[in-house]
Amino acid sequence: MKNSLSYLKKYTKECIFGSFFKLLEAIFELMIPFIMGDIIDIGIPSYDMHYVLVKGAIMIGLGLLGFGCSLTCQYFASRVANAYGRDLRKAMFHHIHKLSNAEVNQIGIENLVTIMTTDIDQMQNTVNRFIRLVVRAPFIIIGSIICAFIIHVKLGLVFLVTTVVLAIIIFFIMRPASKRYQKVQAKLDHLSLLNSENISGTRVVRAFLKEEQAYDHYQKETDEYRKESMGIIRFTSLLNPLTYAVIQLGIVALLYLSGLEVQVGNLTQGNVISVINYMNQILLALLVVSNLVILFTKAASSKVRLDRIFALTSSIISENEKVEAKENTPFYQFIDVNFRYPGSENDALEHITFSFQHGESIGMIGGTGSGKSTILYLMERFYDVRSGQLLVDGKPIQSLSLEDLRKEIAVVDQKVALFKGTIRSNLLMSKSDATDEEMLEALRLAEAYFVFDYKDGLDHEVVEGGKNFSGGQKQRITIARALLRKPKLLILDDATSALDYLTDKKVRENIHHHLKDTTLFFISQRATSISKMDQIIVMDNGEMVGNGTHEALLKSCEVYQEIYESQTKKEVR
Repeated sequence: MKNSLSYLKKYTKECIFGSFFKLLEAIFELMIPFIMGDIIDIGIPSYDMHYVLVKGAIMIGLGLLGFGCSLTCQYFASRVANAYGRDLRKAMFHHIHKLSNAEVNQIGIENLVTIMTTDIDQMQNTVNRFIRLVVRAPFIIIGSIICAFIIHVKLGLVFLVTTVVLAIIIFFIMRPASKRYQKVQAKLDHLSLLNSENISGTRVVRAFLKEEQAYDHYQKETDEYRKESMGIIRFTSLLNPLTYAVIQLGIVALLYLSGLEVQVGNLTQGNVISVINYMNQILLALLVVSNLVILFTKAASSKVRLDRIFALTSSIISENEKVEAKENTPFYQFIDVNFRYPGSENDALEHITFSFQHGESIGMIGGTGSGKSTILYLMERFYDVRSGQLLVDGKPIQSLSLEDLRKEIAVVDQKVALFKGTIRSNLLMSKSDATDEEMLEALRLAEAYFVFDYKDGLDHEVVEGGKNFSGGQKQRITIARALLRKPKLLILDDATSALDYLTDKKVRENIHHHLKDTTLFFISQRATSISKMDQIIVMDNGEMVGNGTHEALLKSCEVYQEIYESQTKKEVR
């Protein structure tokens, strides 16, 4: 199992180079107060302008060298951080797509989006700051103390005491604050989830006139987030006044001791200016350290969430056994199958037993929540059965390669999925090497003739989610995408619900006449749409209550009779 920091290992060399140049910048910065002291002690009293100009030029040179080192460090830091963020996103995206539906549902789609964006951005930003600041700040603090001891031992002791007091203040303020930051991060995650739900569900909110209720709920959550954030701000707001107060007291102590030492000739005025500069450098470095503590606290919270995802393994394990159909062996065979969704206490499917051959057409009908889509999930192996057997060409579905299994299946779900791009790019998802002629033929079979009316045809734009098409148009494009592959098994999960009866009938007839070798598994709420199928499966509350032809079910299945009669009476009316 990889953790989120393991993707940083291959950039170790760049991290070292970046930190090295930041270290050089810190060294140049520590040299400047010494030179400034020499100018005050030697150049100015002797009115030696040449000395002052030379030392000034050295200071400018050190400043330019430090600036160059800083730019070089920033280059390496940005390069590493962006490359690390890219690799982490790719790895997370790849890992998520390896997980089964059970794991994805356990995490939650909205949480995954937050992890893929906010948390990875936080880690990327932390890496950038780490390379630029984590070496420099401690080195400046330690270096300033050493320089102070070099100038005068008593002044060095003042530096040491001041630094320890500052460190204690930062520790006692930032330690509880870092814990509270985790709570604030959790509140922010919840707020992001609420944002996404309200934006994606805005149509439902407006339809039920719940704008005020949604606003009040959102206002409550934002107020709670604000209270948590303000609590930390009030607490950490003590940091700057206290640290500045300690620094000023330290400077007062330095000036007092320095004055005494200057009077007896043990210290020069230039030395005094140097130590005050070093004291200010320590203050700035400690403030950077306090900000790094906050940054690392947030990053630690993000790392925990990222590593928790990486630690998940799919409950669906892919084998590599090839499927070779045997004569007279059912294509799919359910044998006393029971299934329960993860976290549920009740079975979604109970004692399901049926089979079908290659080339057959199978219809399925039943009320909402009766288990129809669940059967399809098992056929595609998004989940594994809890008990019983599911065989494909006579072999347990668990023994087959997921790639081999799914590349022979084309699915049109009841929830239409179109992606931002063009009609062409959406169709090519099914068959990447499809020609224009093949795509146009698939559109004809799906009765998607409206595409031919567009001036740009296949290159007509598809906005996010296909929102520039009607429900029926979206369904026909997705059906065309499925037909383009010419799969062994075509699954239509209530995929014609937005089509009128005549278009629905034409699509089914086109599939029957042009894809004769394809096995069709058709879920519909219309009994008339599946009445010509080779066999019809009737579901009710997770159980199979009927299986047979249309005529046989009208005689033997009470549930099917009720469905058919209720629909035909409506049609007559």
